[in-house]
Amino acid sequence: MTHYRETKYGFDYGAAKVTRMLSDEKRGWIALGIETPKHKIPIQIYVTKTGKVRIFSEGEEWVIESREKTKMKKHTSKAYKGLK
Repeated sequence: MTHYRETKYGFDYGAAKVTRMLSDEKRGWIALGIETPKHKIPIQIYVTKTGKVRIFSEGEEWVIESREKTKMKKHTSKAYKGLK
């Protein structure tokens, strides 16, 4: 059976630690972090109020061009820099 435990700001599930990072009620977006033993710097997942998903890892944004192709690009947003 896979390990599951709720924490103060999220939950641990198997090797993953999922954490609620921050949100903006006025603008309607949220940010989650996923940490694993191999990813000590959390992968950050943003969800906008319209449902758009943006994924960041170590200063780069994962850009999904199609179902078959995902690439990384440097991200220079001030909002991202504030999360480091």
